[in-house]
Amino acid sequence: MSWKFERVFPEGGFVRVAGSAGFCFGVRRATQRVEQAIKEKKPGDRLYTLGKLIHNDSYLSRLADAGVEVICEEDIPRISREAVNTDSYVFIRAHGITKETEELLKSASRENPRFHCIDCTCPYVKKIHRIAAENSGTDGKGEREFILIGSAEHPEVRGIMSYFEGRKNAYATAEELRVALEREKMDYNVNTVPVEEIAFIGKAYTMNLELLKEGLASDRAVFAKKLYRENGNRIISRDALKTAQLLCNGAIEARVLGLSRPAMSITGSGAHGIIATMPLYAYRHANEDKTDDETLWRATALSYLITMYIKEYSGRLSAFCGCGIAAGTGMACGLAYLQGADGEKHTKVIQNMASGLTGMICDGGNHGCTMKGIVAVDAAFRATDM
Repeated sequence: MSWKFERVFPEGGFVRVAGSAGFCFGVRRATQRVEQAIKEKKPGDRLYTLGKLIHNDSYLSRLADAGVEVICEEDIPRISREAVNTDSYVFIRAHGITKETEELLKSASRENPRFHCIDCTCPYVKKIHRIAAENSGTDGKGEREFILIGSAEHPEVRGIMSYFEGRKNAYATAEELRVALEREKMDYNVNTVPVEEIAFIGKAYTMNLELLKEGLASDRAVFAKKLYRENGNRIISRDALKTAQLLCNGAIEARVLGLSRPAMSITGSGAHGIIATMPLYAYRHANEDKTDDETLWRATALSYLITMYIKEYSGRLSAFCGCGIAAGTGMACGLAYLQGADGEKHTKVIQNMASGLTGMICDGGNHGCTMKGIVAVDAAFRATDM
C-alpha cells in the first residue's frame, strides 16, 4: 500500500495516511468547482452552498473566510430577490437535492438571470435519481415499490427518494429491511388468505371454552371462580378485559390442574394456544358491534404466526416464559388487528410488550402459569392502548 503521509516518532509509534485517503470523487469535484468560483469571483458576486459542502469543519471555515455562505432551501427566494446588481451563485453539494428543491432553483433562475445554480451533485447520485424517476409508477404486476437502505433523514437519501413517485421506504440497515419484509409478508398472508382456509380456527375457541367451563365446575379451581365473579358472574360481559382474563386464565388454570378437557395447543403448548386465542375471542364478543367473525379469525391467525415466529428464535425450551412473551405478544398484535391497526402499529405493540414482559421467567407448568397469563393479558390490552 502506498502512503500519502508517514511520520515516525522518536519515542515510538507512527502515523500513516493511506494514499487513497481524502475526498471521494463526487466531493472532490464539488470542492474544485467552488474553489474555482472563488478564484474567478468578481466584485459584488455572492457565493453560496446549499447545505454544508462536506463534513469537515476546518475546510468549511476556509470557505467561509473566502466569502462562501451556507444556506438552506428557505433562503432561495430571498437570495434570488437580492441578486439585482450583482450575480449570486448557489452550488448544489455532492449529496444532491430533492426534486422539489430542484424545481425551486430552476424557477428562481428563470425569473432572475443574475441568479445562477451550479449543480455539483455526484454523477453517481444523479444516476440513482434517474433510476428512481424512470421506475416510478406501475408495471404489468402493479405498483412498483422503491426501497433504499440508508438513513431516511440523510439529505442524499431524501433527495433520491423524492424522484420516485409511488410506494417507497428507506431503512437504516439491511436487518431493518429484513424485519419489515417479514412483517409485510405476514400482514399480506393474514389479509389475503381465503377465509375458508382459516375458518377451522373457530374450533379452537370452542375447545378452550369447554376447558374453561370444566374449570368453573371444579372444586379445585381458584382463579377461574374469582375471575368469573369479577366479570359479573358471566362468561361473556361487555368488559373486554375482564372477559379476556376469565376466558384465558380460567382455561389455563383448568389445564394446569389436569382436568379432563383438552386445550388447543400451539408450538407444543396448551397455555400458549389459550393465550394466543381466547383474549381475542373475548374482545370480539364483548364488542360485537365493532368487528365480525372473519376479522376474528384473521386476527387469531396473525397471533399464531407471531407466536410461532418468536418461538422460532427463543426455542421450544427456554428460561423465559413463552406463554407470556411469545403467545402474549402474538395475542397483543391480534388484539391490535381487531382494532384496525396496520403494520406500523403492530411494531409499536410488539415494542410495548417487549418492554414489559421480556424478563418473565418460566418455572414449569403450575398455578403460576395462570398468574403469568393474567399479567400477559393485562399487558396486551395496555400495549394496544399506549
